[in-house]
Amino acid sequence: MDLFSSPSPQSKTVRRRSTAEAFEAALKIKEDEDVDKVESDVFELLNEQPPTDAATSTVINPPISEFGSTMVYYICSDFHGRPMGKLCPVKKMEELITNSVYLCPQVYLCLPNPKSMVFSDEKYIGTGFPNASMLPDRYTLSPWLGGGYRVLCDAEPELSPRGLCRKMLQTFKNETNMGIVSAFEYEFFLGKFTEEKKFEPAFGLDCYSIHTLSSVRPFIDRLVTECSKMTPPITLTTVETDYGRGQLETPLEKAPGINAADNAFTLKHLIKQLARDEFDQLATFTSKVSFDSLNSGCASGGHFNFSLFHFTSGISKMKSSKKSSKDKKSSKERTPPRVVDPEKQAHFIAGVLNHCSALTAVCSPSPPCYHRRGQWSPTKNNYGFEDRTACIRGKRDRLAEGEGVNKYFELRLPSSAANPYLVLCAVVAAGLDGIRKRTTIVKETATPASLSEALDALEADLVICEALGARFVKSYVAVKRAEIDEVEWRVTHEKASLEEAYAEMYVEYV
Repeated sequence: MDLFSSPSPQSKTVRRRSTAEAFEAALKIKEDEDVDKVESDVFELLNEQPPTDAATSTVINPPISEFGSTMVYYICSDFHGRPMGKLCPVKKMEELITNSVYLCPQVYLCLPNPKSMVFSDEKYIGTGFPNASMLPDRYTLSPWLGGGYRVLCDAEPELSPRGLCRKMLQTFKNETNMGIVSAFEYEFFLGKFTEEKKFEPAFGLDCYSIHTLSSVRPFIDRLVTECSKMTPPITLTTVETDYGRGQLETPLEKAPGINAADNAFTLKHLIKQLARDEFDQLATFTSKVSFDSLNSGCASGGHFNFSLFHFTSGISKMKSSKKSSKDKKSSKERTPPRVVDPEKQAHFIAGVLNHCSALTAVCSPSPPCYHRRGQWSPTKNNYGFEDRTACIRGKRDRLAEGEGVNKYFELRLPSSAANPYLVLCAVVAAGLDGIRKRTTIVKETATPASLSEALDALEADLVICEALGARFVKSYVAVKRAEIDEVEWRVTHEKASLEEAYAEMYVEYV
């Protein structure tokens, strides 16, 4: 393999402020102040420093008024990637940090249709189900639909998909001095339920049709507008109709570290809420909603694109705009994140491929996902340059220097239903194992053909189990096996069709 690293991630220019000062200065731009640029650690920048205005490099905090409260959604991700949490009144920025917001962690153990719940976590069985604190990441505070704000949180560290992902990214950095830049590209179905509870797509099968795309342009315009309000802003690279009835695809721009998963999680939430609240439509990331063999088209995917990069060492200063031009350092003079040795990238890719069977349990987390298999999606753990049938596709990055430079990869295993935090976490864990073991040999095997097979593979994979944690794996597997049982019961004992069983369990909720 000829593997290269990603382009340099964009660093932000910031000046640290106290919470009180940041609150008082909300949305006030000071164009003449000196700033320092920290470019040594992209991961820490994104997770420890507030967002900035690109034109002025001045810190911006959302405008919460001290003269009246505003409502803030405290949101965490459950196993299925659904937004869970509480709505709370907040008067000041300080309250975002000091407020005690709690959540019963049993919400992690709900099935996608929350009418069913699995009681498998030993920490809470017999203890009265004590609260878990919701820990807000205040730099994700963003305006939200319907007024007020939302902030992303972690709750119950051993069960929180976002918390597990952050921990894995830090482990990867500590061991290798490397980070990951990534982006998800989601397909989803837009439509609504009929009175007979059948999903009726918003449009027919018309792949890449501009005529059909224009019919949903108002929805797309609203989505792009709301994405731009997020902290940091979310960017869609394209929007297109895909090879399914009512199917749209929304690839995201790449982002470093946890931000890529945050963007994907938020995009799903925005799409579902906008469709419901403003367009009287149901958007679903269930991989397969229709089984009309003539017209249903392909199932929905959630491809994961990624590159690796080395963190630079040391901190460099960028002169203020007040200084003369000859005092400024050009972008070429500042040391960018270093290119990763192709050999290490090859080890990373080999690690991911060798753990593909276990990764399938989080990349294809529900029975409908397995209807994708063989439809522009992999059936074995192979690699191919610009090969859309391979498990990992080497891509020509549009930002690459030089014709055909291969430094950006697409894992085609994930479905649209996959939790982005778990995908990112598991991929990094598998790749890190490849680097640790200097893996070069990949034994080509078939990927699991069912969720049950994938869960067996996950439980048998000690590396991925250790990365996710025994408590998480036990709970996750219990929830997923309960899903399988519920669907099979509906089909076998209640004589429901597979389409009806999927509709009840997944379509509205995923």
